[in-house]
Amino acid sequence: MKSGTLRRFRTLEDWSRGGSWLHRRDPRFKLLSALVLLAAIAVAPTRSFTGLLLASAVGLAILFMAAVEAGLPPLSILARGWVVLPFTGVFALLAWLEGNPHRAATLLAKSWLSAVTVVVLMATTPLDRLLAGMQSLGVPPLLASVVQFVWRYLHVALDQLRRMQVARLARGGERRFVFAAATVAVLFASSAARAERVHRALLARGGEAHFLLLEPLRMRPADWCLLGGALGSALLLTASGGWQ
Repeated sequence: MKSGTLRRFRTLEDWSRGGSWLHRRDPRFKLLSALVLLAAIAVAPTRSFTGLLLASAVGLAILFMAAVEAGLPPLSILARGWVVLPFTGVFALLAWLEGNPHRAATLLAKSWLSAVTVVVLMATTPLDRLLAGMQSLGVPPLLASVVQFVWRYLHVALDQLRRMQVARLARGGERRFVFAAATVAVLFASSAARAERVHRALLARGGEAHFLLLEPLRMRPADWCLLGGALGSALLLTASGGWQ
């Protein structure tokens, strides 16, 4: 794996540390706004190709403007939504083969818009504040902790892979499949060991199930404006989807 590929995994976390108006909003309101948009995307009545195109265009415009306002590269944000294509593409292909191209297009469009919505949320909210907002909204602490530890483990695995790549290049390692397979096995074993050491260190420091923030969560009038804008955007999206 090239070093550029490793850096792309960390871009969302880097973007989330921005200082735009959207970055400064309360994570609870950003979560609620994202849920409102996701619900609107899911229930938009795209009974025709015209309605599907209009709803997709409206959703695209909303997410594009959100990315621009947050100072994020819009094309990179939109491109990351296609990460769901390997999963939804299979079902879309089956729908197409069954003679229902409209259902296939609807599945691809809605899954892509939903994925981009999540990407915008992650790119404008640091993970610690996002998890604290989830817990404040009543998400079980165990679920929030699992999300946090999975995210941390991915970073540990990527950092370990970077170290192994540097060591392999320093020794003049070969690019053969057998070495790649061995690298994967060693990667998971060593990263699991590092994750276990991190876990023990957290327990030694009295790690708890709640998330402490340097800046506590505070509701401001602008947060309600964000939620109101999300509701208006959701109504516009669902109305455009019903166009015949």
